[in-house]
Amino acid sequence: RAPERIASLLLMSTAPGPLGFVDLSLLTMAARIGREAGMPALAQILRARAKDDATRAEPDRRVEAEWGTERFWAWRNSRIAATDPAAYEALGRALVEQEDLSHRLAEIRCPTAVLVGELDHEFRGPSSLLARRIPDARLSVLPDAGHQPQHEAPLAWRAAVVSHLLRVR
Repeated sequence: RAPERIASLLLMSTAPGPLGFVDLSLLTMAARIGREAGMPALAQILRARAKDDATRAEPDRRVEAEWGTERFWAWRNSRIAATDPAAYEALGRALVEQEDLSHRLAEIRCPTAVLVGELDHEFRGPSSLLARRIPDARLSVLPDAGHQPQHEAPLAWRAAVVSHLLRVR
C-alpha cells in the first residue's frame, strides 16, 4: 500500500495467504491454557508432547540434539512464556483468516529475497509462489533447515541474508 516506504523485502518462512494446515481449534485451546494457567504452563505441555509428536520437524529435533535438551527447551520455553496469550491467539487466527494477497504480488517493485528451509514442507510451495510472482524476487532454499532456518542452518541463513543486503546496498 506504500511502496515508496520499502527499499527491499526479505520474506522468510511465510505465505501470501491463509495457512490451511493450521488447526485453529488447537491454537484456540492453547491460548485458553495460556490465559487460564499461564504461558509457562503451555510451554511445559508443548515440551511434554514434543517427544512423541510424529509431526515434529526433523530440523527441530536436530537443533534440540545439537544444543542439548535443557538449553533447547529453556530457549523455547522463554519464547513461549514471553508471549501474551491474546497475541498468541490473534496471531493464530490471523494465519488462518488472513486475506489472500497472491493476486497483488506483482505490485511489489523492490528487490526481494524469499528464504525457506528445504524441510519446511508447509512453506516451500508458498515461498516458490512468492518468488515466481514478485518481479525482482530471488528464492533461497536453505539446506537441512525447517521453519526456523536462522537456528537450524545459521550459516546458510546468514549467507542468504548477507547476499540480499549486498544486492540492495
